Amino acid sequence: MTTQELTYQHDNITFRAFCALPKALKEKTPTVLIAHAGFGRNEFACQQAERMAESGYIGVALDVYG
Repeated sequence: MTTQELTYQHDNITFRAFCALPKALKEKTPTVLIAHAGFGRNEFACQQAERMAESGYIGVALDVYG
């Protein structure tokens, strides 16, 4: 598994998502988006992204607050 942080912007606000990629990454690997609870992206959301990668999906723990 490979993990990395993705940054993206909307309305001049920078957001940081956590991305977990499976070892056997294919051209059309399904992606699962994980929205965090009310306090922002946390370790639990990132762990869920990693669980998705272990199951063969791309897991992305979103940052909805910036």
